[in-house]
Amino acid sequence: MKRLFSAFFVMILLFSFLTTASASTPEPSRTQVHVLLNNASATQGKLCCWNPYSKTAVSKALNKYFTNGFIDTFFSERMEFYGIGKSGLLYNTILPTDNMFMFLTDFSWSSDTKVSYLRAGKYKYIRISEFVYNEMDGNNTYTVTLIKAIDSAQPYKILSIDRAYEE
Repeated sequence: MKRLFSAFFVMILLFSFLTTASASTPEPSRTQVHVLLNNASATQGKLCCWNPYSKTAVSKALNKYFTNGFIDTFFSERMEFYGIGKSGLLYNTILPTDNMFMFLTDFSWSSDTKVSYLRAGKYKYIRISEFVYNEMDGNNTYTVTLIKAIDSAQPYKILSIDRAYEE
């Protein structure tokens, strides 16, 4: 009976420790989010403008910072056929354009930049949002959403990049 009580007590302590440790994992700071977005933007920028890449190379380059769903959409929406390599591998490129659809641009990181931490179901989200005044392209609210599974040790990844333009 004493062993059973001791084992039960140890299990309660262990469970208490594990739930406290997972619940107290701190969210990334505003500065850490800024660094993540800058690194993701630099990685995305390396893929730009007439350089030929296979789908595998694009996925490998972006996978550290972007979700697979984002990468698939980015590939189908932004990559254009470039040619076929000697081995028969298809190559694609990003055409130079002013259209920033699905591309990261920097936030001002002023007091106008809003960073929100959300939980829904099995996921945690970080939403970074800012109203952008732009006379040429139109004023818009620029929003980047990051996602991470609650129980995952994996870092946050970019789920979406949106620009909502004023009418």
